[in-house]
Parts: sequence; C-alpha cells; structure tokens
Amino acid sequence: MTVEEVAAFLKVTPRAVYEMSRNRSQVRSRHKLPAIRLHSKCLRFERAAVEAWVRGIADANKADQQKSRRYEN
Repeated sequence: MTVEEVAAFLKVTPRAVYEMSRNRSQVRSRHKLPAIRLHSKCLRFERAAVEAWVRGIADANKADQQKSRRYEN
C-alpha cells in the first residue's frame, strides 16, 4: 500500500502516516506503524501489517482502560 492508500484506510492525512511510521513518533506512541522503506523518500506498507498494527493499538487501548478501572476501584 502507498502512503495515500494507508491514509485513506486509517482516515488520516498522508502527513500523519509519515509521522506514525517515523522513529521519533514513538515518543508519542509506543507503537510505530510498520513500513517498508524502498529508498529515502518512498514508503510502502503491507496491508496485513497495517491491519495488525490497528488491532494492536486497539488491544493496547483496551488493556490501558482495564488498568485504569482497576486503579479506580
């Protein structure tokens, strides 16, 4: 998938896709969007990897919510 295709799939801007796939975006998120760098300015993404990444983010959010509920009780 291209950056534009991933952006459409995730319903974000292409710039957001670049940011999510960069190493420094890990400061904001524990999970980096998996990308294949063909050369310095060209990224590609495997659809299965992007879908797994989305599931992983959802699972992490669910786990965080469960942890916060434990602390509330």
